[in-house]
Order: sequence, then C-alpha cells, then structure tokens
Amino acid sequence: MPSFRNRIRHHRLATVGAALIAGMLSTGAIASLSPDTGGLSSDPNEASDAVMITTVPKDQAAAFGILNRDPRQGDYPGTGIRGPFGANLQLARSTVTAAGRVWLVPANGHVCLRSVDKVGAVWACATTDAARSGDLVLSIQPEDPTEPATAIFAAVPDAYARATFSGEREQAVVAVQDNVASTTNSTATVVAFGG
Repeated sequence: MPSFRNRIRHHRLATVGAALIAGMLSTGAIASLSPDTGGLSSDPNEASDAVMITTVPKDQAAAFGILNRDPRQGDYPGTGIRGPFGANLQLARSTVTAAGRVWLVPANGHVCLRSVDKVGAVWACATTDAARSGDLVLSIQPEDPTEPATAIFAAVPDAYARATFSGEREQAVVAVQDNVASTTNSTATVVAFGG
C-alpha cells in the first residue's frame, strides 16, 4: 500500500479576518474563499452553483468510513446550511480532535473539511479523487503570522492509521481518528500518511 506525502500550503485571506484557510488539491492549486457559500473552492462559481446532495456518494463512503457511521450528537453543525459544491451538512460526520472539532462533509464530486474559528465556519474542499489521495487539508491560523497555528486538519482515507505533520524544525506523528488527523504544529508544511 502506498504512503502519501503532501505539502500543506498556508495562505492568509484578508476577507476571513483571523482565520487562515488553505485547501490543497492534487494539482497543487490552492483553494480560495467563496463569499457566497462561506466555503472553499478552486472555482467559487462551481462551489456556489452545485446542487446539494441528498445521500453520501458511494465512492466517498468507501474511502471514508466515518461517512457510513450512524449520526451522533455534534454531527450536524446546523440545518438548512448549504456548503460548497452542494455539501450537505445533514450528512456530515464530526470528530473531536486535539486541535478541535472538525466535520467531514460529502459534496457533489468533492469532499470537504469544515471547522469553526472565532470568525465563523471555515472550509476546505477537494475533489473526491484528490481527497482519496490524501490531498484534503484545512489549516486555520491567527491573523498574526508569528502566532502558532490554531489547527491543521487532514482528511485521511480508511487504509491509514497515522499521519506525520512535518515542518522545518518539528515533526508530529498523530493517530488518525475517524478519518481525520490533526495538529497544532505551526511549522507543519507537509503531511504524510502511513500504517
């Protein structure tokens, strides 16, 4: 089984205030904030125009077992909220990690990670294929770049039990929990999955 090693890109978005949100797609494209949806997308029009899904796509459920789990308290961050790429928050599943609560949210041809900071909801989305390849990362950082990261979350396909977040001077190996790995390691620039 191959391991995945992907770069984490951090970009400050002035329209988000205190949150820094980055999503990395397999093409290396960086997602941008879509003000219409409150979510991230490589193409904001595609993100806001997508029809909301009503069931979890089979390929996403096969790659991310958390999406097969029966709903638990905290899984629904709100009702009637439409996310980017037709993401349906009523199909979302959440987990509480050391870096905070995060939701894995199925969408139309995409998988999204959603979390909340002091400004509001933050999103990162990748195509289903890119997410299955380990290219779905959500990074939240404060406005001051000298402050440590608030959280970095990575969606991890079922086959992997651990993730390694690496930076210039630090490395954090963490257990995968409900298809999500997380760290508050502010120097992390790469995430790799294994075991």
